[in-house]
Amino acid sequence: MSKYEKRLERLTKKPPATDLRWEEFVAALESLGFVLHEKSGGSSHKYFVWSDGEVERRIDTSRPHPSGIMKVYQVREVVTKLEDWGLI
Repeated sequence: MSKYEKRLERLTKKPPATDLRWEEFVAALESLGFVLHEKSGGSSHKYFVWSDGEVERRIDTSRPHPSGIMKVYQVREVVTKLEDWGLI
C-alpha cells in the first residue's frame, strides 16, 4: 500500500480516527491536490484550495492547538465535503 493510499485510508476511516495529527491531515489533503493557505499574523485559521481550472473547492479549518490532534467533527466535515465533491 502506497503512502498516498495510507493517508487517505487514515483520513476516511470510519469511525474517524481520534488521533489524527495536523501534519497527517495536511499531507492527506495535499495528496488529493489541495494547497494549504495560511492567513497572515500567525492565526490558527487555515484553508485549503483545490482547482481543476474550471472548478475551485475550498476547505476552511483551524489548526488544532496545543495538542495538534484534529477534532473528530473536523475530520468528519472534511470527509463529507470530499465525498460530496467526488474527490474520494
